Amino acid sequence: MKPILLLLAFFGVGSTASYAASFDCNKAASVAEKLICATPALSSADERLYIDYKSARKVTGNSADFKKLAKQNWRTREQCSTVECLEAWYQQSAVTYQNIAANKKGACYSEGMNVSLEGTLLRVTYPGPPNYESVENGDAPEIYWVLQPDNPIACADDAPSWGDYEQMQLVVEARFYQIYQSLVGRRVSVTGSLMYSETGHHHTPLLIQTKKIAAAK
Repeated sequence: MKPILLLLAFFGVGSTASYAASFDCNKAASVAEKLICATPALSSADERLYIDYKSARKVTGNSADFKKLAKQNWRTREQCSTVECLEAWYQQSAVTYQNIAANKKGACYSEGMNVSLEGTLLRVTYPGPPNYESVENGDAPEIYWVLQPDNPIACADDAPSWGDYEQMQLVVEARFYQIYQSLVGRRVSVTGSLMYSETGHHHTPLLIQTKKIAAAK
């Protein structure tokens, strides 16, 4: 296997399909890799993603932050066990790498970018109206789900300057609270789009408009 193909396999950008250009399908090991091998549409998506990945890597100089993002993204792919999951992963990954390449500032996220992050799902009570300062002093409690990411986002273009990125409030559909209640306190994978704080009800500078929560493997 050529050195460049080894690199792609390591970062999860390559496919194991006979149709794709990344690595030998005979060495496919995971469920995701075998699905890519068996599905021409996924192999084509893999080849297109390779182009986006190379552009993003060039812009970032293959920085430590970019390597972390790529590894994290690869772990997300490995959780897929269906063609539909992999199709969604390729679409999200393409947007991520295209956005990185477009902003010309390195491995920085931007608002609206698709994200998939692993970490601990927390249930946090924040002070709400009227002053958003202290529940003990009379502010109404606001209870939200929050992701404490294993690898916090290091850079977000034009994000609010207050606070840190160690916790990210989740914006979820009401039904999620019942569907995913058993995952509170556990390690999870959260997929969605990046949001920036805009109102007093947003208690972390970075939020995730959540599409999916799953137990982390």
